[in-house]
Amino acid sequence: MLALLRREVRAVDPEVAMTAERPFADMLRDSFAPVTLAMSVLGNAGGLALLLSAMGLYGVLAFAVAQRTREIGIRIALGATASGVIALVVRDGLRLTLTGLALGTSWAIASTGGLSDYLHGVTRNDPSTFGVITLVLALVGLLACYIPARRAAKIDPVQALRSE
Repeated sequence: MLALLRREVRAVDPEVAMTAERPFADMLRDSFAPVTLAMSVLGNAGGLALLLSAMGLYGVLAFAVAQRTREIGIRIALGATASGVIALVVRDGLRLTLTGLALGTSWAIASTGGLSDYLHGVTRNDPSTFGVITLVLALVGLLACYIPARRAAKIDPVQALRSE
């Protein structure tokens, strides 16, 4: 088909230069390459940000549990159950997580005005996007709270009271 097209174009105007003889799919893919690259870079940056926030939240909660080792040991010595200790630590961690989510979501809503030119197929303050992201971050926060909470529930009261 390419030879037929070349012949017809030369019949109309022999001075037309035909250099890019490539399939249309390749030309279309190449024209969207910068967008694809930007999407992959931003997606990877978002994944890295999620990982760093989870690690940071886990670190803060693990430190908070370590600071409260003596208190948790006393609670266990006085009869607190493992589920009670887990609930205490998770509740404190989720309070921190929900505060961060509220502040982060409000900041994100406020900052989308400058990005509205770059959003395609999504409204400026898309509730489903914000809802899904908030849910994912809440689940990450819950997991980051649960791991130190399980560790706190296994504290030996005698060792906790001797530590300081």
